[in-house]
Amino acid sequence: MATAVQQKFDEAIRAVFGRWTMLALATEQGWGGRDSRAKALQLQTEVVDYLANASRKKRPPSHENPSDVEELAHYLYARIDELFNAETDDGSDMEVAGLCLRLFATCHVGDTSFADQVLQACQAAPAVDLSRCQGMERIEYATDEDQLLDQMDGMDLEDGDGKDDDDVDDDDGMEADAAA
Repeated sequence: MATAVQQKFDEAIRAVFGRWTMLALATEQGWGGRDSRAKALQLQTEVVDYLANASRKKRPPSHENPSDVEELAHYLYARIDELFNAETDDGSDMEVAGLCLRLFATCHVGDTSFADQVLQACQAAPAVDLSRCQGMERIEYATDEDQLLDQMDGMDLEDGDGKDDDDVDDDDGMEADAAA
């Protein structure tokens, strides 16, 4: 890519990643630890490298090919999971993958019109409002036994003889509480 086109591509990719609500949440809330911002930039760099390497193939990936979009989306999903321990169950990974592939394909042939559209759309849209986002806590168990153990955590269990721990027999067979 020519330098001006490369700069436009980089700016558009930054805009796409900057507007990705899932990535913004993961970064702002520190899901990736103290270096969440660096991990977000790392992901962006990895995607650009992925696209550059894929363009050298006999048939470069295309936003028009659903399997190419799915492949990049799967990569994004896996990396979000690895870097931030989060899942993109909202389909945003597919949307971001399609945008990245289209940006790369158009800029790769020297056409910056789609990059300009993306930049205009990002500038016209309001900033990502993370206060409206709602998380969902979901606990998944490896086995039914793990779930049962978790449910039993904190329960008071009897020792099996039907007596409470306070019921202590003394030598004459009477309970200590009854003698008092």
